[in-house]
Amino acid sequence: MYLALMVYRATPITATSFSPSEIMIGRKLRTTIPALLKTLKSGMAPSQKILEENYAKAQRQYADHYNRRHGVRELAPLDPGTQVRLQKNPGDKWGTKGTVVETHETPRSYIIDTDNGRYRRNRQHIRSSPQSPPTQPQDRDKPVDEPVDESAAVPEIHRQPSGQERKLPERFKDCLMY
Repeated sequence: MYLALMVYRATPITATSFSPSEIMIGRKLRTTIPALLKTLKSGMAPSQKILEENYAKAQRQYADHYNRRHGVRELAPLDPGTQVRLQKNPGDKWGTKGTVVETHETPRSYIIDTDNGRYRRNRQHIRSSPQSPPTQPQDRDKPVDEPVDESAAVPEIHRQPSGQERKLPERFKDCLMY
């Protein structure tokens, strides 16, 4: 048990690049692991400033790697009056429509006005929804100028609730989908 603790104390910490023994007594410990004698020579203990700089650098690297691996991204802030969809509870569907009334005092939180009342939600549970364009009244009394050719029918464009167009994968471009 003693040897295991001694090896642990002699192992450098990645965040500071110094071992606990180097920080405490200013030199590397002599362990059962082979090492050159010149590496064991005593020196000065690392200063607090160097330790803090190394630790801060390691923390930045950890955060950067985490953000890259997990796809972390900043969401754009929402302005009052923006039409949004929200999740009433985490994991629910994005079906509730509402309007941003104001920003809350806590970071990334907004007050949303819906048909069922007001909600305070974090930006993570809010998605901005595209505003529907105003509809133009159509004159149904006008005669149609050209007859419709049914053989040259335009395929229907399917849209998701967010307004984004649904596209078939390339491998299905030759298939007729129903």
